[in-house]
Amino acid sequence: MWFRGCMVAVVCGIFVWLNMGVMSFIRDAFAQDNAMMKASRLMSSTDRLITSHVVMALIGATVVQTGVGFIAIMSYLFPRRPR
Repeated sequence: MWFRGCMVAVVCGIFVWLNMGVMSFIRDAFAQDNAMMKASRLMSSTDRLITSHVVMALIGATVVQTGVGFIAIMSYLFPRRPR
């Protein structure tokens, strides 16, 4: 029983770590965008590194991938008992 508890902690840790990595990447990309906008005043939205579509894709992909992994591992560790 303690093994399953440890695995739950590990999977939750991986979930948090992946989300922190994506948020760190987005923060760095926004900082780069701001630096580029300060360097050239006339910057169109197509020249930016981070658009709303990029942010939605990164966040959505991370949530889906970790969610599917979480479900797969948890269903293996905690199988349903037959009725």
